[in-house]
Amino acid sequence: MIIMKFGGTSVGSAERIAATADIILSAKHPVVVVLSAMSGATNSLLALSEGKGSQDSIIERHTATAESLGLPKNICSKIHAIMDAASTPSEIVACGELLSTTIMHSYLCSKGADAAWVPALDFMSVGTDGEPDTKTIKRSAKTAIEKTGQHDIYITQGFICRDSSGAVSTLSRGGSDYTATLLGEALGAESVQIWTDVDGVYTADPRRVQTARRIPKMSYAQANTAARRGAKILHPDCIRPAERAAFPVQVLDSFHPETGGTIIGNFNDDKGFVAIASLESGNCSEVSIIGHGDAMDDIKQQLSPLNILNIVQNDGYVCAQVSTEEADKAMNLLHDAFINIK
Repeated sequence: MIIMKFGGTSVGSAERIAATADIILSAKHPVVVVLSAMSGATNSLLALSEGKGSQDSIIERHTATAESLGLPKNICSKIHAIMDAASTPSEIVACGELLSTTIMHSYLCSKGADAAWVPALDFMSVGTDGEPDTKTIKRSAKTAIEKTGQHDIYITQGFICRDSSGAVSTLSRGGSDYTATLLGEALGAESVQIWTDVDGVYTADPRRVQTARRIPKMSYAQANTAARRGAKILHPDCIRPAERAAFPVQVLDSFHPETGGTIIGNFNDDKGFVAIASLESGNCSEVSIIGHGDAMDDIKQQLSPLNILNIVQNDGYVCAQVSTEEADKAMNLLHDAFINIK
């Protein structure tokens, strides 16, 4: 079994849903598919949960998407029922994933696929500390799959869960990645694929560092550090379940599925640096260069044109604290000096 997670841009329109369905249909079965809400839907639902925005516009977007896909008329009543059943703020926000998976499931079935819809609220849960309850998830996920019966494709939701009291809740933003790897751990998956709108993990954010390039493979430690230090391609917690269960995570491009992507697994870390990431906090940014090497003096030298507030050597990365307005320059200086030399 493999787990395939698709982000919001991969299901952001009728066209993208159809393209994503093609990827799912061509995959090795059985497969568990974890979907995010349609791009922008969570923001609209958050506004609605705060008494702003319009429920009608959210319903209209999803019904129009379903109609564009040629789905049966009863899909509209399902969309209305999902929205009407939500009353608490968390239930309203959770509608995004419930709607996207309902549409995808219906579309796959219209194509003749053997697909089942499995509610994540039956198995995803967090404890009193707000952290995933891995024991409950493992037991409940297996039960949910077995209860559904044998199918080629199981469609479920990312991001949403239940809290320790049983109420609907959510993981942090981007939490569909985390759902996917937690499910991979719970179900003993051979791999987890995270499908997004870029062709893998890059040496830096290409919007900020033009010379950034795709990293073909990364160790669990490198990917975990990059995610925690600000690389936005991955949820900061999603590598831990993969490392515990020792399955690879592939980051792939749903817009260009033929590209190589990045594979994250049990690889040895070579000496040297592999990526640059940045965390912003107000007027200050922590720019990190990820990897191993005795290069503190060289790093200080490269950043000498800037006003360095602090610089610290950590396990697996070096972090330089600079003003936010100088963060991009710091990223480019470090990338040119330590990443582009490879």
